[in-house]
Amino acid sequence: MSRYEKWSQQRLISHVESLEEDIRSISTALNRLEQDARIEVALAKVESRLPETWATEYMNYATSEDGQYF
Repeated sequence: MSRYEKWSQQRLISHVESLEEDIRSISTALNRLEQDARIEVALAKVESRLPETWATEYMNYATSEDGQYF
């Protein structure tokens, strides 16, 4: 039995749209490390687990507003 079988259609659509957004963000990453972090975050979402700490920390850094990123 798929873990998605009990999901409502709206929830499933929302999940697919979120994954599509993740894939697009991977293709526009500014560098290899950001790309790897985005891949890890998306894969964790697919596998229903938390992303690795390094990926979360990197994405927090890359999306911060402090002006220290490219």
